[in-house]
Amino acid sequence: MGIQSAFGRSLIPIAAATLLAAPSLAQQAQAATAAPGLGAEAMAIIAEANEEISSLFGFEGYYAERNAHGLAIDEGGILGRTMFVYGEPHGYNPANGLCRYSGYSLNGNAYPNDAYPPDSWSVVRHFEEWAWVSEPAKKVVDGGDGYDAEVASSEILRKMLLQSQFDGFAKRADGVSPVGDLYLENIVIGIGMKYGGQKKSNGTELLSGAYAMTTPGGFGAAGYAIPWHVYTHVIQPPTRRGWGLGVLLHKTEVSYFYVTVPIAPFEYCAGGEKAPGGGAQGAQPAVPAASSASSGWSPESPGHAAASQYADGPFAGAADYALTPPAMADERRVTWVEYRFAGYDGRRMPIYERREFQAELLVTDRADRSAMKSGYGLSLEVETRIWHDYDYPSSFVGVQEVRAYFPESSYAHAVKLVPDHPAGSLSNVWRLPESPLSVLGERRHYVPVRFPDGKDYVVLTAALYAWAPGGWMRGSATVAVRVEGSMYDDDYMVRR
Repeated sequence: MGIQSAFGRSLIPIAAATLLAAPSLAQQAQAATAAPGLGAEAMAIIAEANEEISSLFGFEGYYAERNAHGLAIDEGGILGRTMFVYGEPHGYNPANGLCRYSGYSLNGNAYPNDAYPPDSWSVVRHFEEWAWVSEPAKKVVDGGDGYDAEVASSEILRKMLLQSQFDGFAKRADGVSPVGDLYLENIVIGIGMKYGGQKKSNGTELLSGAYAMTTPGGFGAAGYAIPWHVYTHVIQPPTRRGWGLGVLLHKTEVSYFYVTVPIAPFEYCAGGEKAPGGGAQGAQPAVPAASSASSGWSPESPGHAAASQYADGPFAGAADYALTPPAMADERRVTWVEYRFAGYDGRRMPIYERREFQAELLVTDRADRSAMKSGYGLSLEVETRIWHDYDYPSSFVGVQEVRAYFPESSYAHAVKLVPDHPAGSLSNVWRLPESPLSVLGERRHYVPVRFPDGKDYVVLTAALYAWAPGGWMRGSATVAVRVEGSMYDDDYMVRR
């Protein structure tokens, strides 16, 4: 989708664990400082996250101002990308000027820096084809069914994987229901944002696009083909507005490695504000099967199937015509938020800038006349255009279908209009198809002869399936033509 990810990549081999061991508990306790004195905004973010985690898992007051070893929470991490990180960054690498770790988790374990570059990279295989390890946290549970001595022997991996209360096999607040695929879509979005556009060491694309593919009977509500929630160990769970962080473990011929993945907020997922990366890179979103609008009339409502209705039909009089079109459930404007990389702070930690974007679908109807006699045809044009302030226009898909509805069917049947440019173009003009009632094949719609005189003949149009990074858009418009007289007024009797 042309989005330039601000997220780095992080792969750590077990062999490097002894060189980058976390500070001892004594060292961490010594590093504890006075109370951080968090500001009101940071405290509000913590309270919101704690409320969501409590409702899902039953953990009351999960995030505190200090972690298990007395380290103070970093207010900059909370305000920057909703990272609940404690203490100071560590594992500084003079070769790239970055810290391998952002700090420590609530439990005192190392919190990986998602912007740290990888230690190694696959030359041949796509990201989706790596040998991912299922339920990696079980690898360090001594005596458990998934225990792996090689993983457990790594101090880095063992400490990182010990806490598994948010993993797919963990239980929710009721103690019975598993977490399951709760974070699956969030993980898929994060993979797309971080690794989309990245290259393997041979210069080819890292992602094949299969990471976001769906299949009948797949995982999660969307039916994803790859169970990323099974492979992901959740270090920090996402919330409605806050990012999470996970790690995936994979096995090579040499050793185990882990890779970090940002876990997108729920507002980026279906049903909330969406961010780039929710689908396969370069793929256009599919047209939904039905509308999700909760109020107002929808063109996908039962009884409003598309059909070409040009004939008068068995109308007995004016009472059979709907003179006023129904209200549409328009969704013309969407907004979304992205965090863009903006450099490094004094501690060589990445800074992310919060940016808001918006897009709006503009729909304009035009008829070739303002007044006419019934029984004659009118031509119709609908102009659709997407306005936006986003810097990646290739992320958008224009209107993919326009339908016209007419009074004689009480706006229950539709005529699909024909675009001048390919459907999905950001700017387009749509016209009526050729009329079967026109001997010349003109693009006209014929007003029924019995349409009441002196009334407005109102055409309703619906522009559908436009896409922005913030979600789907659709809009409607109307155009009115005054009916004055009928075609029979033009009949003349000639005497011979």
